[in-house]
Amino acid sequence: MTALVAILLAPFALLTAFFSLELIAGLWPSRAVLRRPTDASAVVVIPAHDEALVIGETLRALQAALGERMRILVVADNCTDMTAELARAAGVEVIERHDLERKGKGFALAFAADHLRPNPPDVFAVLDADCETDAASLRALVAGAFEGRPSQAINLLRADREASPLVQLSTFAFMGRNLARLASYQALENEARRLPHVS
Repeated sequence: MTALVAILLAPFALLTAFFSLELIAGLWPSRAVLRRPTDASAVVVIPAHDEALVIGETLRALQAALGERMRILVVADNCTDMTAELARAAGVEVIERHDLERKGKGFALAFAADHLRPNPPDVFAVLDADCETDAASLRALVAGAFEGRPSQAINLLRADREASPLVQLSTFAFMGRNLARLASYQALENEARRLPHVS
């Protein structure tokens, strides 16, 4: 019976051990590949559908993080609230899309790309209307994209200390998946680049 239980639990133990190694690698100090500062032009596109409750705070935080050659473009996508008006009041560029047949973020981003096509920026970045970033992260994102590499920010949740234990646990698991695991992959990739290559 004991042997049978061990056999049944072996795959789960192996997966747990592998996941633990990923987390440890992500937490271990890594020699990150530093990117040079860039003066690339960038447009941060915010697709927003009925985001009046959060768009003002999102724009205030983002404006504080912008570099000299960065600007914001809000796509008010099939909005029925004050999203467009509040974004304009914040002093950013706003375009409105009204197409009930084609709904969704993909269509909103394509609409923004068409709008920017006559004078395209070096970097086209996307930020959800209910998210925020900081200046250092935004500069790193733009620099990475300008180098020609696909770049994506780490998506984290802000912990609500008054939330239920289940929500707290979910937030912690989200951080493990989106921060520690991705950091481990990045660390392993950086180390692989330093290995001698045989041609």
